[in-house]
Amino acid sequence: ESNDSLFIDNTFKSKKAVDERWDDRAIDDFYKVDMPKWLSDEALVCGGKKYYVVKESELQENDWLHLFTEIAFYAKTERMLEASSILTLGDKERCH
Repeated sequence: ESNDSLFIDNTFKSKKAVDERWDDRAIDDFYKVDMPKWLSDEALVCGGKKYYVVKESELQENDWLHLFTEIAFYAKTERMLEASSILTLGDKERCH
């Protein structure tokens, strides 16, 4: 039995501030549909919090969350997504 798995860690760093401007013309019509509803209104206002911490199970059930997070960030900062360089450690290669 294989225990191979893929783990994607979304970490964003930018010296450029993210503004409130959004250019709808830059987004393909394919992506201009309503997002799936995955949180109830009660969950969004629970305890008066202004944010929601996503549970691991919700990330697994809604794999599009990682993709939309990256799309939104790079669209707002007008940056290109680049692959990390590969670091060689002994016999193993790892991305950093």
